[in-house]
Amino acid sequence: LITPVSADTGITITAGGDQSYYLGEEVYLSGSNSNSENTYLFIVNADIPGNGGKLTSPHQNVISGNADSFDRVQTKPDKTWEYTFYTSNLGFNPGRYIIYAVSQPKTKDQLNGIKFDNVSIILKKEFVSAKISPSVISKGQPFTISGLAEGDPSVVHIWIFGNNYVFTTKTPVNS
Repeated sequence: LITPVSADTGITITAGGDQSYYLGEEVYLSGSNSNSENTYLFIVNADIPGNGGKLTSPHQNVISGNADSFDRVQTKPDKTWEYTFYTSNLGFNPGRYIIYAVSQPKTKDQLNGIKFDNVSIILKKEFVSAKISPSVISKGQPFTISGLAEGDPSVVHIWIFGNNYVFTTKTPVNS
């Protein structure tokens, strides 16, 4: 009889979806932690100074040994944990970020001998493009405005300006 062997890394982290998100979207993080009652989270990127920043305030450096400087998630009795990371209004630039889950409140430069895991995510900027058809319009001629809204907006606002004329409207975004 052969018994299967599994390597227990002690801590894991995954990000829901395809690891690519628009700024403003929520990122669902989850994992396991068989080493401690709390999982400590921080984020790194070239725009974040030092050895990691707090997820809820990325330009605030995490400090080894100071649990309050990290985003801390309680590990459940089944050794799992979960956290929703809100990416809006945090001053992020589009780019690649690495989120660490650590079994102790330790920064990136002090992880030697500490159980940790990380996941890479991409944050993208939302944008809207539009075109008008036909490209030249005569007075009284009907026209169509169409475009693409990247991200997850529910509506797009349209403004039309002319000599002594202003028109505004909003239209729903199709899937």
